[in-house]
Amino acid sequence: MMPTFDSDSPDALVTLREYPSGTVFARHTHPRGQFAYASTGALKMFTDLGNWVVPPQRAIWVPGGVPHEMQMRGDVVMLNTYLDAGAAARAGLQARCQVFEVSPLLRHLLQ
Repeated sequence: MMPTFDSDSPDALVTLREYPSGTVFARHTHPRGQFAYASTGALKMFTDLGNWVVPPQRAIWVPGGVPHEMQMRGDVVMLNTYLDAGAAARAGLQARCQVFEVSPLLRHLLQ
């Protein structure tokens, strides 16, 4: 289930979801950027510009409007942070997908 956004939505919205191994999200886009952090399991992310395998305790940034597909490897507990363009710019996130190490402080803040 994807979150919906309206004019009253905060700059950043965090969701927590659990997915069984093998779950696939077909190609889709979000109006906001997605910072997808898997605390357990791994993610496979596919875009027109590249493919990534994101191990547990790492995150991937997917800018808003970028078509992508996701597959879950192992049971995944995922915390997604959806950021509007202003919040993404303030966080220094690029206009391209990239994988990040998640520090203990950021992990704590997400949870």
